[in-house]
Amino acid sequence: RSGEMRVVWPRGTTLAQHLGSLSRTRYITSIYNGHSYPRIITLLTHGVRTHASSSKSSMHDTGIVVNSSITRSGKEPLTTSPSTPHHITWYTCGPTVYDQSHLGHARTYVSIDIIQRILTNKFGISVQHAMNITDIDDKILTRAKEQGVHPSVLARKHEESFMKDMRTLGVRLPTVITRVSEHIPDIIAFIQTIINNGYGFVTDDGSVWFDTEKYASSHTYGILRPLASDQQDPSYTSTSSYQQADDHPSDPNQSVASSSGPVAKGKRDFALWKATKEGETWSWPSPWGQGRPGWHIECSAMCTSIFGSTLDVHAGGVDLTFPHHENELAQCGAHYPDQSSWVRYFLHTGHLHISGLKMSKSLKNFITIQDFLGSSPSTQATTFRWFCLLRHYDTPADYTKEAMHEAASIGNNIAQWISDMHTRIAHYDNTTASPDTSRRWQDAEHSFYKQFNDARAAIHACLQNNFDTPGAVHRLLGLISATNSYISSSSSNTTPSPELLQSVTDFALGLLSSFGIQPSSTKISSSPVDRPDLDAAQALVSFRARIRQVALSSSGASSQGDLRRSVLQLCDDLRDNVLPKYGVQLLDQANASTILRPVLTEANQERRKKNMDDPTTTDKDKSSPSYSRFDDKGIPTHDADGTPLSKNKMKKLAKKPQEKMMDTSSGREDKS
Repeated sequence: RSGEMRVVWPRGTTLAQHLGSLSRTRYITSIYNGHSYPRIITLLTHGVRTHASSSKSSMHDTGIVVNSSITRSGKEPLTTSPSTPHHITWYTCGPTVYDQSHLGHARTYVSIDIIQRILTNKFGISVQHAMNITDIDDKILTRAKEQGVHPSVLARKHEESFMKDMRTLGVRLPTVITRVSEHIPDIIAFIQTIINNGYGFVTDDGSVWFDTEKYASSHTYGILRPLASDQQDPSYTSTSSYQQADDHPSDPNQSVASSSGPVAKGKRDFALWKATKEGETWSWPSPWGQGRPGWHIECSAMCTSIFGSTLDVHAGGVDLTFPHHENELAQCGAHYPDQSSWVRYFLHTGHLHISGLKMSKSLKNFITIQDFLGSSPSTQATTFRWFCLLRHYDTPADYTKEAMHEAASIGNNIAQWISDMHTRIAHYDNTTASPDTSRRWQDAEHSFYKQFNDARAAIHACLQNNFDTPGAVHRLLGLISATNSYISSSSSNTTPSPELLQSVTDFALGLLSSFGIQPSSTKISSSPVDRPDLDAAQALVSFRARIRQVALSSSGASSQGDLRRSVLQLCDDLRDNVLPKYGVQLLDQANASTILRPVLTEANQERRKKNMDDPTTTDKDKSSPSYSRFDDKGIPTHDADGTPLSKNKMKKLAKKPQEKMMDTSSGREDKS
């Protein structure tokens, strides 16, 4: 009959398990007929809603599977519209800008950035990304009042700080940024539609509330609640996300008849529009009176103003699953009562833990992004990205010194390997250019290519599997090990294929780029202080290599043995004691070849360390000359460009020895 469907499920499974396998089915009323087998239920589909915009068979399969919080049925295929198979829409819950952002926020946004880069760079899927800025909020009003500034001034200040942090962390800015204060008309219109559809009610004070009980009578409210309850985190509770004090009733038994405070019908109701209170200066006119939006409504209204009634991916931190994202689903369900879906996939990033607890401002156990980046922002940002890559995006991560050291070590080792590969390839390319050297592949090349091809396939499979970056990095390290073994296996009569090594290096660089990593060590410094004359050094290396090869191939009389030892000693002395003073490190290979690695000399390393440790040294101090004019006491008054120094800067410089300041200048005292 119309509106009715019968389902039989197998022996050995519970009703809940079977309904869980119907990953998109929701809001079910069941009737059990008492038979043990076959067990039959009737699914009354009147008012039933699903969260699939169309049947999977009609969608384009990307080959990727994801853990979508909205279905909780395990990994499911990520599909796209057949009309735009290589494009998805994506909405991320952005920051509430009342304070500096911390590493817990960084974990979410860096992880999301990595996923989006993988989608675009590895799978050819463009992402239209929108992110909100919550610049209207109780916390902003409270903090602005404490600091004696207008809420908009405070919000813009911390928004700019957040954006600066994201740029430093290498997080690409969204396609669209939506501020709540700039979408008030959209929010008011969205609320009015909810009221018209019977799921919102206006109270005497001019507030508007969402009628959760009425919504639940024809829909299921709590799709994401089990996910929130499953969080294995002692600092997490199902009510911890009720951040906005007036968005939910403080008294679960409070009703419309209450004379003060929030006036909701039920304990699960939440505010869509909040009437202005006495003393509040930031509000907007609406059909219900002066006020401002509630917390949950902003994302639903702003997202649909950009993408319309259907969204592919919604992302955010796991602590937003309930009630925030749950209420977003309810609001859109109430706004589009005749539509079967709003969002197709929910991706949630795991908490960042410190000392066993979630890093958060409320627990006062957070590290701000700016404090973490410190005086080496580029290096620290790369290290943190490696930290995120080494962990599944949707699981909790423990922030420890050991974990950060591991991330830095792996990142530095891979960057150094890539730098060495460039040097090796140049060396082997020169060797194979000789008419006496064959480029023909031997068994070693065929065997290594198979390892390379297998590694590429394994890494691709990892990224298809819910963006498994830890698995991909592990297999990249395996490929690096296999590459080193291939090089080491070459004899004095054979040379590794530079073309094959170039292919491996290009693949590694492409993969790292897909993660948002650009190994800095692949770029040799152009500074004459940090860079030796590589052309002259390479000529010396080639000369030394010939001597070594002669010595290593000599045999026979004892006098020849003595010569062999003497020559090798001289070569080792040049390698270990002479060249390092000039910023050159040599790496002798098993096949009697040698590669060159430029390094900082001890003197230059000490100079750099000294500058980094000096709190009064700025970036301009680290290049010479730094100052162009001085006062009668020899204190700098102008920088190298002739710009006057600030009084604060001059006070700091006055505390430094005059000789040190002269050293950083051109060496001339300019009193003009």
